[in-house]
Amino acid sequence: MAQLYRDALRSKMHDALLTASQDILLAVQHPALRPTRDRALAALDDLRGSLNGLLSREPQEAGLHIRGLMGRAARVAQVALLLEDADRASGEASLGWLPAAAELLLKRWALPGYDAVADPEYPALVSQLVEA
Repeated sequence: MAQLYRDALRSKMHDALLTASQDILLAVQHPALRPTRDRALAALDDLRGSLNGLLSREPQEAGLHIRGLMGRAARVAQVALLLEDADRASGEASLGWLPAAAELLLKRWALPGYDAVADPEYPALVSQLVEA
């Protein structure tokens, strides 16, 4: 974890990933995808702030938390790519399983504080993916 911290501090590698994810999300235009896109952009902004705050801490302390934040960054990037694919497929009759997969990744692994047990829509979301 210390290596992730040093790389993030030295080369700002996370900035490139977050910027690329943001650019992809901003290009998603299908109306049905916008709510998920907007939540992903909010998660990205929260993540960017958390990473910048973490990098200003002492290396020992920051090294304890960097893995979780970089995992969230990877999930936001995955959400962006799924939404991009869904947006490209939007000319088809249905958007398919891609929006549901993006929503699941976003809720479970990118949004801070999400509680699947308290989400009444969670079972239907999982069913969408299982039935796809």
